[in-house]
Order: sequence, then C-alpha cells, then structure tokens
Amino acid sequence: MKNKVLLVLMSLIWTIMVMMSCTYQVAEDLLPPPSLIPENNEKYGRRWFYYAQVNKSGDYFRRMFIDSVSAQIVKNTGNIPENALFAMETWFGAGQSTVYIRQKKLQWQSGSFSPNNPDYAVSLNLSCNNCHNRASVSDQTFTKPLLVKALQRNQVQVIECNQSSFNPCDLSVYQGN
Repeated sequence: MKNKVLLVLMSLIWTIMVMMSCTYQVAEDLLPPPSLIPENNEKYGRRWFYYAQVNKSGDYFRRMFIDSVSAQIVKNTGNIPENALFAMETWFGAGQSTVYIRQKKLQWQSGSFSPNNPDYAVSLNLSCNNCHNRASVSDQTFTKPLLVKALQRNQVQVIECNQSSFNPCDLSVYQGN
C-alpha cells in the first residue's frame, strides 16, 4: 500500500514539475486540416511522420509524430521497431508547450524538452511506463492504431477525447474512425 501511495505521489510531483517548467510558443497554424499528407516533417532537427492529433477537453490538444525510418518499418511490418522514437507536442490554445518523447530501448524510455531546445535524452520513467502499461495490447503506445491508419491512408488521424490534459483517453477512442 505504501508503495502505491508513494508511486502516486511521485507521479503527481513529476507532473507538476513538468507543467511548471513549460515554455510556450505562439502557433502559426493551430489545427492542420485532416487531409494533410503527413510525410517527413522536419522538426526539432529530425525528420518525422506526423500521424495524429488528439483533441482533448478544454483548449488543449496533442500532435503525435514518429521518426520517419520507424514509420516505414511499422508500415511494412505492423510492429514498432527497437529504437523507434515518438514525439508528442502539447498545445494549450495558441501556445505550444512541452514536447514529450518516448523511445523503445528494450523497455520504453521517456524524456521531454522545450520546442526551442530539443534534447533527445531519455531514461526509464516509472510514472510514464505505469500509465502506458494500460496500452499493452498496442506495445504500450496508446496511439499505435492511429499510426497504422495514418500510414495506410496517408492522412493525419484526428480524434476527440473528453479527458483533460494528462489523462489518457479510453483505449477505444484511440481506434479512430
């Protein structure tokens, strides 16, 4: 029981620390049209496949990316390869906040950075992994079903989620349309 309470407290403290360290940048284009072809976006010094936007309750949304090489492997095999790198941009209204990253290195490792200062350092983060364990059917990646659909359709997938900022949606929501 003490371990569970300690884990919850550590998770809350980490979330508050991340939120307090956020920097904001004005968005030029808040909501891209769903028909946007998501190929090879150059951002943060890397090439990305932009595959999903998750609109959350309130004035908050997330943009999901996977490195271009891993996107091609997922397209060909259906599996997320070792060393795959995901990026999740967080937006509050017109302001971009933190970019969260996850990389598959035997176990999933996580990190974050300011949009103006990319830093791809990742480490094992129990708070992130405990939450993502709920998505074990999709390799601990909530948005893998959206990634597969975006690759098949060559179209950014947009979903609506009634959860607030850091709360994940019900797994069925990530199936998309």
